Amino acid sequence: MLEIYDEIHGFIDLSEAESTVLGDCVVQRLRRIRQLGPADLVYPGAVHTRFSHSLGTLYLAERIAKSAGIEDEGEVESLRLAALLHDVGHMPFSHALSSNHEKVSQEVVRSMLGDLLGKDLKHGVIDILAGSSRLSPILASEVDADRLDYLLRDSKHTGVSYGNVDVDRAVRSARLVRTEAGWALGFVHGAETAVENILLARTQLFRVVYYHRTVGAFEAVLRAAYAMLVEEGYLPSLDEALEEKELWCMFDDCMVIEALKRARKSEEDRLKELATSFLLRKPPKLVFEAYLSDGPGEGFRRELYEHALKGTAEELLVEKCGVPEGCLLVYLARIVPIGNVNRLLILHGESAKPLVSLSSTLLSYLKGVSLSPLRVYAFPECLRQATECLSRLAVL
Repeated sequence: MLEIYDEIHGFIDLSEAESTVLGDCVVQRLRRIRQLGPADLVYPGAVHTRFSHSLGTLYLAERIAKSAGIEDEGEVESLRLAALLHDVGHMPFSHALSSNHEKVSQEVVRSMLGDLLGKDLKHGVIDILAGSSRLSPILASEVDADRLDYLLRDSKHTGVSYGNVDVDRAVRSARLVRTEAGWALGFVHGAETAVENILLARTQLFRVVYYHRTVGAFEAVLRAAYAMLVEEGYLPSLDEALEEKELWCMFDDCMVIEALKRARKSEEDRLKELATSFLLRKPPKLVFEAYLSDGPGEGFRRELYEHALKGTAEELLVEKCGVPEGCLLVYLARIVPIGNVNRLLILHGESAKPLVSLSSTLLSYLKGVSLSPLRVYAFPECLRQATECLSRLAVL
């Protein structure tokens, strides 16, 4: 067994097979992918990585499996490896650039780690990651090993207090339940308060850290910069990076930062501005914000939201406000703190009831704030013009 000391969970033991997978460059790459993307530009301690989070997820996944009565050694081995590998498909700076990393993770496991895992383990791991195994809910539920670990880890490294919740109670109460919609993770009666507090803590963490307006500004800068860096030949696209294992293993935060440094000497003014904004911590200013808890709304807000989904919101604003191209950045968060609260089950003997039906007040509130903010940021050269224009458009 290999012992690794984790700052959240203490010693984590890995088998020889897991140690071998851990040593592969596909997993070692996660040491150079920041868990919270550019959040360290607001919270200086947030420099922890997807590597440590993956180890923590492995640890909690096995604990949940034991609580759920999973005793088959082969299933547990597949689950632990799936937990270790669930984030190998993240692009640099995690969610700042990643889109649908779950499917990319499955492809990376299939194409780059298949020989190392062997046929049976490869299929077991991919089945869990794809959601087709009875063990899948342990890694993909409203309260699961993945979310519990990042709640604890992100709270610790950012210094916010919202991660101080009863994770042990939730883990010890977890059970796998077969429903009409498939397998789900339920919690025995008595864990209701622990589960609700975990959801509340996660919602607050999203609002204070993940959705922080300055963190959002730098995510928008990174997305715009990455698109231009690919276009100008500084960086590979996602598809290009996945074509070769050696390239994928080097496709990390360091590669993007080095490209941004080179781009500061580019003849393309906008690319230079984006690179300087990120490297010297000079974020664009927030000039418009709408929270979408009640849907996109009507009028201008709906129009902007629909264009943001298609990636054409900045062109829309150039047309409506007459600002120079590249002066505005539009941010629409890619992840939400809570999805379907109806899948949170509480077990009373042989019956399973949705938690929301037992205690609706808190969950109704959480459901109402679970959707993401839509924001527009402006660089100094058009700040005043954009502010006046968006103030006028916001009432339409």
